Amino acid sequence: MQQKSQVKVRTHVLRDCTITPERWARLARYAFLTDFQAEEDLYHNWAAPTCLLCHPGNGLIYVGLTALDGDLLYTFDPKTGEWESCGYPAGEDIYATKLHQSLLLDDDGLIWGAVATLYDPNHWPDAPGGQIFTFDPKNREFQFFGAVNEHDYIQGIVMDKKRGLIYGDTWPGNLFFRFDMATKEYRILTFFGKPITERMVIDDDGGVWHLWDFFQFSRRYALFRYDPNRDEIEFLKDDLPNLGSTADAQQIGSGLNGGDGYLYFGTVGGAVARVEPRERRVEYLGKPLVHPGCKGFVLGPGDLLYGAGGIQGDTHVFCYDRRRDSFTYLGPLENAAGTRCWLVHDTVRSEDGHLWLAECDVPDRAGYLWEVEVPVSYV
Repeated sequence: MQQKSQVKVRTHVLRDCTITPERWARLARYAFLTDFQAEEDLYHNWAAPTCLLCHPGNGLIYVGLTALDGDLLYTFDPKTGEWESCGYPAGEDIYATKLHQSLLLDDDGLIWGAVATLYDPNHWPDAPGGQIFTFDPKNREFQFFGAVNEHDYIQGIVMDKKRGLIYGDTWPGNLFFRFDMATKEYRILTFFGKPITERMVIDDDGGVWHLWDFFQFSRRYALFRYDPNRDEIEFLKDDLPNLGSTADAQQIGSGLNGGDGYLYFGTVGGAVARVEPRERRVEYLGKPLVHPGCKGFVLGPGDLLYGAGGIQGDTHVFCYDRRRDSFTYLGPLENAAGTRCWLVHDTVRSEDGHLWLAECDVPDRAGYLWEVEVPVSYV
């Protein structure tokens, strides 16, 4: 798999800092969220992109951050290379420190997001909980719609434009909910157990796919599907391929509706699977990288899908040709200076065919926005 790179890689830095191994070991072992926030350089500069949105109306990339100071939403202009804060109103919620997987665009050009957190359980009594919000790029105004569940924050959301619904999941309560975009009302649909699902996917019939903890003795995470027409959840016994020693390897790292009648998932263990939603059929397509992790699936031209994976600085990009049922290795995520991407958390594709990747959880510096120019043959 270690072939010559076919991609050109650049990094774009919003903020940066340096963390020594000794300092990281101390913080990671002993520090609460509020202890991290008390360290001035980390409070302002240890930021990382966690979710991305390419806005077709203005050509900007909206970057949702993990940021200890609560400045959680920025724009990046690919033409000028300039960053600009959207002025996210951190307010009094010091635990609102992340936009995890939660930037969506409606048909009117309005951006919808949801607030996540890095808090520790000792902060649970004081934390108000994460909210769904909108941001209007034209007047740069935010509007918030209250917490879905007190103390809980929102890991990710997905939008059903046809029905005017947003679905989301919470942490640490692990609740699956729906939000009516017209009435601004939340409704909790179920508790799903241990899985920390990075992506939910909506099929062509409006069904929402997620994972649940198949309790008792199975030691695996199975799929469930919420049907908005019947307002019912079908808890399936089917699961995604497990390429690890625990159920955690089955967790969804990335997923999308392929527009071809299938849903595509990448798992934490590095598997790529395809689901036929009407027959509830799960098909293992392969493991494109030696390394675990499969994040940031995005649609490419024609029958291509792009993906990224790997962990702890050994990260790579690949593509999958649905017509040929074959994977192609594109190259490592390494810039001209030799810096490697630590962990990919989200990927989007701009109109010029470039891939943009969010990097987070870096233990010795801030996370960067990565730009990948793929070969013309894959554009």
